[in-house]
Amino acid sequence: MLHGAGGSAAVGVLLVGAIAGRTQGVLALVLFAAATAVSMALVSAAFGWALTRGQAGRRLEICVPVFAVAGVAFGCWYAAAALRALPGL
Repeated sequence: MLHGAGGSAAVGVLLVGAIAGRTQGVLALVLFAAATAVSMALVSAAFGWALTRGQAGRRLEICVPVFAVAGVAFGCWYAAAALRALPGL
């Protein structure tokens, strides 16, 4: 859900690029990055807290190994595809 809103980062970078002063632009970019990190951490923590309560927590305990195996399988597939794309390596 948060990554779907990440497209707005391009607009933020364009706005920061339009700032006349270099120091002001860097400060604005640092503020934007910090606010993004804090907001993502807070929303992730809230979702984590909600998922560990009640029946959702018990169901999640069953799903975690499945998600872990799927994540590792995807990572292996992605790495293999990347290595085939670069035959010189």
